[in-house]
Amino acid sequence: AAELVALTERCFPRLSQRVISDVAWLNNAMSVLLGDVAITAALSAPIDGPARSLREIGATIQRIAEGEMIEAEHLYDPGRTIEDCMESLEMRAGSGLSLAARLGAMAADADAEVEAMDHYGHHLGVAQQLAEDIEDLTTGDELTRRRPGSKLREGAYTLPVLYALEVDEELRDRLDRTVSGREAEALVMRIRESGALERAGSECRRHAERAAGAAAELSSPRPEALVALAELPIRRLERMLGEPVGTLVS
Repeated sequence: AAELVALTERCFPRLSQRVISDVAWLNNAMSVLLGDVAITAALSAPIDGPARSLREIGATIQRIAEGEMIEAEHLYDPGRTIEDCMESLEMRAGSGLSLAARLGAMAADADAEVEAMDHYGHHLGVAQQLAEDIEDLTTGDELTRRRPGSKLREGAYTLPVLYALEVDEELRDRLDRTVSGREAEALVMRIRESGALERAGSECRRHAERAAGAAAELSSPRPEALVALAELPIRRLERMLGEPVGTLVS
């Protein structure tokens, strides 16, 4: 069920704002259909299990949907605040993994561990999304062949972009409209030169450290696996930024 919720969060943001071809139309249709199927299957999965699980899943789906609505309200909005961006980020990215972590503790009848696992999943989810947002401005996504700056072209201004806007006022005038592929390349370079990626990388590491700290609070005698998992986002940072980020200590 938690995996299906994560799939839902992946589907709906893939909707294209500009439907100018049959391929774009098909992309949007499949995004909606697959997202709806994932939601339905996620809610149906624990139908024979405890009602508490179903409530947790429904609440998480609602929270992710509210985060996506905030994103939609601020498309092509260079005046978006960092506070607003972080609120949406935590609702969308922090909710899915915190659900998985909470359900795991609940399934193990480890009620005393639910809160620590919730914090662990939440901060790991945020760290992972921040790494992905930095990846969008550096290497792009090889799997889906999305070029660097694809979110810029779609009007989705992530935390690194907002950091860049704080130090480069000229960017604001260039991001209040649709950005072409050629423009995006130049804008991505300016964002990189502003130091915004390193600042976003520090925020990513902060959340990874908080995830590792939550793992250390667990009564499990071996939190090393959870700490190693929390290090994955900062390992991605090292590959993208080309410099060591360090390790986490539980």
